[in-house]
Amino acid sequence: MRNTFVILLVLLITTSCDPYKRLSEKRAQKASALKGDIVIGIVDTSSAASFLKEGINLAIEHINNQGGVLGKKISPVYYDDKGDVLRGQEIARKISKNTDIIAVVGHISSKIAIPASVTYEKTGVLLISPKATNPELTQYNHQYIFANIPSDIISAYEIAGFVKRRGYKKVAIIYDRDSYADRLASAFHKYAVDAGINIVADKSYSGWEDDFRLLISDIMEKYELDCIFLGGVLPSGANMVKQMREMGITVPIIGSDTFDSQRLLETAGNAAEGVISYSVFDPSLPKTQTGNFVHAFKTKYGVMPDTEAAQGYDAMRVLAYSIQKSGTAVPVVVGSTLRLLKNWKSVTGSYSFEHSGSISGKTFFFQNGQRWKV
Repeated sequence: MRNTFVILLVLLITTSCDPYKRLSEKRAQKASALKGDIVIGIVDTSSAASFLKEGINLAIEHINNQGGVLGKKISPVYYDDKGDVLRGQEIARKISKNTDIIAVVGHISSKIAIPASVTYEKTGVLLISPKATNPELTQYNHQYIFANIPSDIISAYEIAGFVKRRGYKKVAIIYDRDSYADRLASAFHKYAVDAGINIVADKSYSGWEDDFRLLISDIMEKYELDCIFLGGVLPSGANMVKQMREMGITVPIIGSDTFDSQRLLETAGNAAEGVISYSVFDPSLPKTQTGNFVHAFKTKYGVMPDTEAAQGYDAMRVLAYSIQKSGTAVPVVVGSTLRLLKNWKSVTGSYSFEHSGSISGKTFFFQNGQRWKV
């Protein structure tokens, strides 16, 4: 009996001294009382141009103008991780110590979101990343971590299906080995082979390079192909496209999701014509919700929303909806509500959350001068 008492005492002391647990409990207590605004951390990055923050801000404006959530306004606190892993971890620690913040929308890069998520999970901060596509973010079935976009594995499967439907039979894979596209290209290779597509070449390059002529020449001389899958990021991927066209490659080029950007046109110029990219957002969808978002965004900012804008808008809206539906802002309860959310109707289409915190059911769109649903 004495030994049992000592063990229980040690466990009690250890638990009470756990700083992470104390932060989590204090955050939950404040969220339960909800005496002020609902405070949400917004983590964007200035290292990559997008309208993510504008999309999030538009959602906050709409939510607050419609009476807020649980009768409270959403109050954002902004951070910039600058695309740096250490800065992202520093921001995560700063947010975790601010027990007024119940959730974070942001961290668009997987390499930053994954280490930051460890801190959020330990300190009870709910994270919804609108852009992190590495499946490792949600593979551990955490209570507080969510990805609001399909993983690279799902994207690779969809690309392989698109290539199959288009009738391309001899495909060369070229990818940036220093980026997330390494994982995307590897998964695409597998699914393409499974679909009966012949991968005639599998080559890589480094994103810091700016002269790809030797690689392109090697592809042209050695292989017969009818399509290229180019897994890369901008601007290096756009430079690759430009040099391919200048050297006489005329087959269709299918790029990663980063190619769904005005920056592709700005860098590659006319060479970008005919380059196919994919996205989970189609601003021309004949749906009221999508059309209203596009109109509101153009009215407020004077430009068309990009995919990041739509993803940011969706992430904030689904978070607000889940808080309202939960009847509380306590993060663990909101997380449970998110996991049970099925066929959520968003500006990017309908999708559902899985128990892991990932999503399913999202439609992919492929663009080649215009967008079409496949």
